[in-house]
Amino acid sequence: MKVIKTIGALLIAYFIVNFGFAYLAISTNSRYKDEIKEAIRFAFVTQKYSIESMKDLTSLLIKDARNRISESTKVPEEDLAK
Repeated sequence: MKVIKTIGALLIAYFIVNFGFAYLAISTNSRYKDEIKEAIRFAFVTQKYSIESMKDLTSLLIKDARNRISESTKVPEEDLAK
């Protein structure tokens, strides 16, 4: 019984962290804003597939983070010409 409670608590924590990062991505004008909103909507509407949609949301958030990192480390072409 203790194992089931622990797994449930970890699953709830995973959902909370995912939704927190999704809110951050939406509020900071992410490139994947519409897809993230749709994944959140799908997670709430169909609870049968909510874990699968959380996986999709996680992959979208990772893509968004990679995109932001690559854009922030990109050197402007004017600096390359010097």
